Amino acid sequence: ANLEIAGLVFCDAAPVEENDVAAMTSTQVIAEISGARILGVVPHLENLSRETLRAAAREYLNFGT
Repeated sequence: ANLEIAGLVFCDAAPVEENDVAAMTSTQVIAEISGARILGVVPHLENLSRETLRAAAREYLNFGT
């Protein structure tokens, strides 16, 4: 069966250095290989409260066309 994906969301499980080449390029490589759209990249969040996650979704995710 085929699975239709609206897009990909990437999030850092741990803090990442700003000059980390893998972190800077892996999202684009995965999108190119998979053909899926990138909906957003969320940085590492220490606080995973519902309010923080909602704010991060508004700030970092793009569900528009």
